[in-house]
Amino acid sequence: MKRLLKIVNTLGLSAVDQILRDEQALDQVPGLNEEMKNRLREDLRTNQGFEQVALELAKYGIGLQLAQKIYQAFEEETIKQLMIIHMHLCLKLRVLGFKGPMKWLKN
Repeated sequence: MKRLLKIVNTLGLSAVDQILRDEQALDQVPGLNEEMKNRLREDLRTNQGFEQVALELAKYGIGLQLAQKIYQAFEEETIKQLMIIHMHLCLKLRVLGFKGPMKWLKN
């Protein structure tokens, strides 16, 4: 908890965004060794990635537990894989004569 307070006191309330944007942001925080900095960066990337995936999957009615399983399978490639599957399905439906699904590609 002390470390987190140090980080927020040093970087401010936008600390998470700063760390995700700039890997050297944690260098400003006193008392953090390289291992801690690397672990914090990795944890933030992982959590940020999962949040994005969970939000995207929620659009399709997929809950958090299933979203976690999907994220474990594809990790940071999840959104990309979802888009590929989505486009593939739309194109197959188009080939079968359905015209409506092509609207999905624009979303």
